[in-house]
Amino acid sequence: MSPVSAKNRTLRYMNTFSCIGPECEDNCCHGWRVDIDAKSYERLKTAASFSAKPIRKKLIELIQITDPADDPVKRKVLEKMGSRAKRLKLKPSYAFKLDDEGVCHFQTEDKLCEIHSNFGGDMLPVVCATYPRKLQRFGKHFELTAVVSCPEVSRKLLLHDDAAVEEELDLSRQSKRGLSTGMNPRKLHQYWQMLFEARGFILDIIRKRELPFDVRMFVVLWFAKRTAPALNRDDPMGDPEAVRREMQLLRNPRFVQEITTRYADMETPSSLVMVMARAIMNPRTKAGRASFRRMARYILDSYRDLQAAFTETESTGQGLSVAAAWEEYSRRREHVIAQAGAAMDRVLTNYSINFWMQRLPSEAPDLMVHTQRLLSYLALTKFLVYSHPHLHRDAPFETPFAQRFDEVVVEVFFKAARHIEHSSLLTSLETVIETQNLGGLAGAIYLARF
Repeated sequence: MSPVSAKNRTLRYMNTFSCIGPECEDNCCHGWRVDIDAKSYERLKTAASFSAKPIRKKLIELIQITDPADDPVKRKVLEKMGSRAKRLKLKPSYAFKLDDEGVCHFQTEDKLCEIHSNFGGDMLPVVCATYPRKLQRFGKHFELTAVVSCPEVSRKLLLHDDAAVEEELDLSRQSKRGLSTGMNPRKLHQYWQMLFEARGFILDIIRKRELPFDVRMFVVLWFAKRTAPALNRDDPMGDPEAVRREMQLLRNPRFVQEITTRYADMETPSSLVMVMARAIMNPRTKAGRASFRRMARYILDSYRDLQAAFTETESTGQGLSVAAAWEEYSRRREHVIAQAGAAMDRVLTNYSINFWMQRLPSEAPDLMVHTQRLLSYLALTKFLVYSHPHLHRDAPFETPFAQRFDEVVVEVFFKAARHIEHSSLLTSLETVIETQNLGGLAGAIYLARF
């Protein structure tokens, strides 16, 4: 069960987080579509009619209004519905226009928001007012977390040992604008009830810091795999008792010791390092953040002839062989773990706790798929962190290793999160994993050990 009995809960880092505004190294006012909800649009339209001419002109000219028939997503839905679509009364969508560099026109030179400074925070669209926070409802109680695509959230969550400790949420201080629906375990629906209970059990496993992180992930995978037949979206009635039996087994330290002994004997295939590099270098689409691509290129270029490995065969003697790439990655990983192993454990643990609280398992067909998605993301970020040149070159860096490690972790996690939101990188990675016959439980275990 949750260590906090309060109905409304959050993680400790959220009680210390606040936007750092112009001090942010990569603020949220550029690089993605800034949608305006209908109520905010009406408020802004009213404000424009009573405002001074410069801001009124901007509010009129810089809001893009899209008719449902011109929206490609809505148009596809309408086409699928056929004649039934005529009964729908779809409303237009609204968004702030961006400049040629993808920056919101309402961002001032000192990187503050012109709408906020003129009208106050209540006039901001929901997406601007709530990001990076995510407030979700669970029956009659609420949970608050935040997304790591915000650099300051990454710092608060990943760099402090107690950041993911559960605490009571003071709901009176939270706006319910942009509230997500979450899960409703109070429904008389066994699937939802058990999914909520299983999520709490998985969080308890992840918090067992006395076990290495990859071992905890193996235990989660074991539980997820064993419960997939009894707890999945295709069978909403499920088998609650079967799920609870698996929980009871994993509460027995002797049983956990027995299954993790088998896990310790497994070896990670060396081809995984090429899988990671290939997914990063050859995504399905070129969408996403240029800042992530620059960082990834800088990291991959530090591997001798890695790029040539994808264009030349090993038989020609060109490029870097799979074995050599794996050897180099393993050397870098061991170097980082030797100096910052406990810190990396904290990073992975805190991120995973935040993931399970924020990304609800109802998003996936079953717990196994949900866990695999987490492990794919973590394998990607581990590859980038462990490989980062700033952790392997003493010169010209004068800062201590621990400080460089923290800087690299924040950069990798927030840039990867932002990039993935606008590209098919994670989907591409999952596809490559499948084509390399690394799917299923074995592949997930390899990702956990990577």
